[in-house]
Amino acid sequence: MKYQEKAALERGLRLLRLARNNSDVEKAKSIIDEVSRETEVPKPAILGRSRRRRLVRARWMAIARIRLETDLSLPEIGDLMGGRDHTTILHALRKVGEL
Repeated sequence: MKYQEKAALERGLRLLRLARNNSDVEKAKSIIDEVSRETEVPKPAILGRSRRRRLVRARWMAIARIRLETDLSLPEIGDLMGGRDHTTILHALRKVGEL
């Protein structure tokens, strides 16, 4: 199986798990909305690819809160945060711990 096929299959399986774990997904979406309001950063910017400091800090805040307040795995959080890799989520959590 090619790497791209395997990655697509794994992402599909995570989405199925997310669908079954709907309460955590809804909680995560509400956290993203709350962070967006609190930081005055639009939701699309939090989920986007920009690396501007203000946007990254809001994104990190959302990731940390989602991790603390839900039982979602790192790959599941990555899927909710715009399709990011689990290592990106882990990096964000480590950076929040340093602040």
